[in-house]
Amino acid sequence: MSYCNHFSCGPRFTSKLQYRNVQLWTAADVVQFSFIVQTSICHLDLELCQSYKVNNKYSFFGRDYPSFSYSKCFVNSEEKCRKILETNRKLLYTLHLDLPQGRDWGLKNDSEPEYLSYYRRIPHIAKILTGDEFFITILKKIINYACVNSHHSLKVLKWFLRFYELKSFDLSDLPDFILNHFIDCMHPGISDMDFVKECFKKLNFKNWVDPGRKPERVANLLYQVRRVEAKLGDIYWILGFVIRCLLHSSFAYVREVLKFTNEPILCTYFLSSIVTEIYNMSHSKSAWRLTKHLIRTNKKRSCLLLHLYWSYLNRYRNFAAASESLGIIWNSLPDAFLTYVEIEATFGNKGFEPKEIEDIYKFYSDAVGEFHSKAVPRSLRHHCRIVIRRRFWKCRQWIPEGIQQIGLPPMLQLYLNLEA
Repeated sequence: MSYCNHFSCGPRFTSKLQYRNVQLWTAADVVQFSFIVQTSICHLDLELCQSYKVNNKYSFFGRDYPSFSYSKCFVNSEEKCRKILETNRKLLYTLHLDLPQGRDWGLKNDSEPEYLSYYRRIPHIAKILTGDEFFITILKKIINYACVNSHHSLKVLKWFLRFYELKSFDLSDLPDFILNHFIDCMHPGISDMDFVKECFKKLNFKNWVDPGRKPERVANLLYQVRRVEAKLGDIYWILGFVIRCLLHSSFAYVREVLKFTNEPILCTYFLSSIVTEIYNMSHSKSAWRLTKHLIRTNKKRSCLLLHLYWSYLNRYRNFAAASESLGIIWNSLPDAFLTYVEIEATFGNKGFEPKEIEDIYKFYSDAVGEFHSKAVPRSLRHHCRIVIRRRFWKCRQWIPEGIQQIGLPPMLQLYLNLEA
């Protein structure tokens, strides 16, 4: 029989023999039970380690109850480990009702008993092991500390990429604070292109978001993508990353993206991404009808209409930035400007109020500096800009560098760079 304790009925016995699996999550716990998890005794100063986490307390009906405390001595036997972690077995020892011989489980045994649980109040331990990714978590903190507190970030990161023990670890899911260090090392002046290529081979920047909102970090990353002569699709994460930057609610990265590519990538992926963004922001029936209708129509025009609506919804975050980014995007496009009639026909049939439709078009016309009641072609000067920018992109050039190399007057360079 196995001892079982419940607050509602006091101590009682059960015929079901249960065991639990104990995972160690902190450095203090790993050192404490090093004999079990590492077959060694680590003589470290535990006061410098993280605090203990194993069974410090348990919760019952929202209230925390202290479990046990143990000294900072090392565990050097399985019996000592049980005395520390299985305090509920005291009654079994006292009444000579301990587990029958041969039914106790070795804490280092790779096999597992039939009834294994993580429920901490089950008194019998069957296995002790370090928590998932415990060591890689410690390594990430060491890498971050080394990069922050030394001038050798590049050497540290090169070692990290080559570290043999990480060969089975997926580096594509590193946290942003680590990816920031890689991006900071990939500045335009770096000469070690092997390091850059290794980063693009092993790391995934698709979901990276710069917490400091520093556009230069995005520019550095995209610049290195261009230097290794990679088109969209050559690096599996680049398309998702570019679209994520274009649809970032801060509007901070639009200009940097348009140094990398001649115009926004208005593809099916962009359409599905912006629909998701709108769904998450607006749960109105009119917004749902709009997105459902535009998904079925012309893809590029639908993307432009939905992008306008997404920018309009986000304008409260930073009105000036929302308006500026919308204007920059339309300066990069060869398409005719949206007209009031087109906006009214698109939004009016989907339940939008006339006042809101007027606000949407006013926001758009102020951003692009144009107001049109009917569709008209863009100017010849604008189409020249579009052709030149597209040529640089097809030649896999960083667009500002290409513009500088052709030796045009400064005002024309500003125009080609979408700054005028």
